[in-house]
Amino acid sequence: MRSKDIGTRAETAVVRLAREIGYRDAERLPLAGAEDQGDVRLSRNPLVILEVKAGKAAQDASWTQIQKWIREAQIERNNAFKARASDRWVDFHGYLVTQRKGYGLGRVYDWCIWSIADDRLCSCEDAWELPSGMFPLGPFLETMREHWCSV
Repeated sequence: MRSKDIGTRAETAVVRLAREIGYRDAERLPLAGAEDQGDVRLSRNPLVILEVKAGKAAQDASWTQIQKWIREAQIERNNAFKARASDRWVDFHGYLVTQRKGYGLGRVYDWCIWSIADDRLCSCEDAWELPSGMFPLGPFLETMREHWCSV
């Protein structure tokens, strides 16, 4: 299977999971070349962008590769924020999502979400700087739903 097809299927699975959890505005984003704004937008306000990696490359990724992809997610998060120049007040976030070895598209809930060191979880008063770290995707999205989903 071509890597583009793998990516499309993975992004679609992540959007499907997000919508099931309550992110009704979750959607795949079109490619934009050097100004790419990530693969999936979970919400618009706050702006939450995901870079999704799947297939053998993601399942066997080294720590060095994960760090490169986290940097890519950071750049694409920043591109998405810059594209909303009129909304400079908006809170924005970016994360990397990777497929785990042995966890196919039907088990995307158990994939990994990686934070970016300069990101904050929410704009609430008790927000804190989050060191880069990895969390299970489904439980993380469920935990953040109250901060990131418009009701």
